[in-house]
Amino acid sequence: MKKESKPFIFGATASIILIAFYFIIVSLAESFEHAMREFLDYYLLLIPLAAGFGIQVGLYTFLRESMRSLHAVKTVTASGGMSTTSMVACCAHHLVDIAPLLGVTAAAAFLAKYQVLFMVIGLFSNALGILIMLEVIKNNEIYDKSGYLLFVKRYDLRLLQKATFIIGIAASIVAIIFFPVHAGLENSITKSLGSQSRQIGDIIFGATPSFVDGVLEISFSIDTHTGSLDFEMDKVSQIVDSKKKRMLPLEWNGSAPGGHHRKGILRFSKPNGSFTLYITLDDGSTSFKWGG
Repeated sequence: MKKESKPFIFGATASIILIAFYFIIVSLAESFEHAMREFLDYYLLLIPLAAGFGIQVGLYTFLRESMRSLHAVKTVTASGGMSTTSMVACCAHHLVDIAPLLGVTAAAAFLAKYQVLFMVIGLFSNALGILIMLEVIKNNEIYDKSGYLLFVKRYDLRLLQKATFIIGIAASIVAIIFFPVHAGLENSITKSLGSQSRQIGDIIFGATPSFVDGVLEISFSIDTHTGSLDFEMDKVSQIVDSKKKRMLPLEWNGSAPGGHHRKGILRFSKPNGSFTLYITLDDGSTSFKWGG
């Protein structure tokens, strides 16, 4: 292997390994198809996380080859570890299924609860790690050994580090405000427009009704972190209106059975007056009442 190509090869390999780690964790707990669905949901965070970690490993390799006695190469250990933690956070709720074997139930639940926040922190940790290593390269004037790093001479990397730190804190605050806790771990859903939430075992149902063209539509968010949502919503739901008329769903338009997170809309014929929605599963039942 040529010395000049080692940073690229090691960095690309590190990124691939981090993505593979995600797919292995989720596939073992669920399925490869489910892992792919979740990856597509979070790819805007997962791909930069993996790329950032790969860049750090590439820079680490370059530094190690260029300066055998450099003390600052340990930077990648801390910031790279944050990337791994963030990747775990994205799929950690799946670890709840196998956590008893690993003895990390509390950690898995904690990471799942704050998964978006951890991924945001991980992104900015990556950026800081990269900037710190670039500063080491600049201060030790070893950029001439690599033509693609000559740009470091033009920038105040210490200032960029401070700016990244401040922006990272601001982004984390935004993540806390807009993604405070994963919905599946909270026993409440914002109660606007008649929204209600109920729980059957470890499954959280959030429901919001509305009338569209004379048809009752109930929007659902369904979340759990233990087991899988393997039921068909149009088979386990019914409503009873104020005249005691029992009505079955016209259709379910939403995600298929399986996984930990589902969304969709149940449609019913328009009920008379107030109505109650009943959901019955093998583990229990619950009801929502609107209009009275």
